[in-house]
Amino acid sequence: MRTKRVWQCDASGNLLGATVAGESPLEPGVFLIPADAVETKPPYPLSGTQQWRWVRGSWVEVDVRR
Repeated sequence: MRTKRVWQCDASGNLLGATVAGESPLEPGVFLIPADAVETKPPYPLSGTQQWRWVRGSWVEVDVRR
C-alpha cells in the first residue's frame, strides 16, 4: 500500500502537524485523507508565536500570543 504525507488540522483549521494518508485498497491511486487534513503543505516554518490556520482553501498565519 502506498502512502503520502498530508497535514492534520483541528476543527478550527489550526495546523496540528503532518500525518499519513494511505491508498484506498478499493481504488488504486486514490488516497484516504483523514478528516480535517489537507494535502497542501504549509509554505514555511513559523516562529513560536505564530501558527498556520487553513482558511477557505489556503494557509493563513495567525498570532497565538495570549
